[in-house]
Amino acid sequence: MKDLGKDNDWFEKAWGNRLTKEQERNKDTSDADKKKCHFFVTEDGPEGEVYEVNFVGEEAKLDGTISPLFGALEQLETLEIRCNDDVEEPEKQKITGPIPISLGRLENLKTLDLQGCMLNDSIPHQLGRLKMLTRLFLNDNELTGALPYDLGACANLEHLSLNNNNLDSCIPPTIGYLSKLKKLYLGYNKLKGDLPQTLDGLKGAEELSFEYNHLTGRIPDGLK
Repeated sequence: MKDLGKDNDWFEKAWGNRLTKEQERNKDTSDADKKKCHFFVTEDGPEGEVYEVNFVGEEAKLDGTISPLFGALEQLETLEIRCNDDVEEPEKQKITGPIPISLGRLENLKTLDLQGCMLNDSIPHQLGRLKMLTRLFLNDNELTGALPYDLGACANLEHLSLNNNNLDSCIPPTIGYLSKLKKLYLGYNKLKGDLPQTLDGLKGAEELSFEYNHLTGRIPDGLK
């Protein structure tokens, strides 16, 4: 494991802001204390390839934007950047700005977790290129615009959480093509139109959430 705090230049370029004083004081993080870590990456390859990046933990205090440079980590399998709401002055602990479209280059990515921040703008359709993706968490942000049709191309997706945003499009029929989907959370948005009948294809889903939107029409027979 490599501590990003030990390479402040890389951190500044990839994160988009400098380390806070508290992060400097706590930059030495052990494997045994991942639950409280501020940031770490896992390197396993002979060339020091990065497979996992985590900016999470109950003591994580992060702010700034997500740089497009994360899209250059070609072997990345997990990217987790989550804010902690249980802090003083939470407005100073938020990640803002758009989701970089460069994340669509991460062909080996299996988990993308950017929940609980203040990310805005639309969901990049380039995320539909992530064929290995199994878990996508973009909930509890300020994302707007359409739910991309391209997400239907993420054939291995098992968990999709987009709830608690400001998405205001129809639900694209391509979502029903995600045959491996187990959990789908779209509640608490501004989604409109009919529920697409292609959602019949989600027969293996264990949890589906559409509440608090502006959806109309009948529930697809396969979901009753």
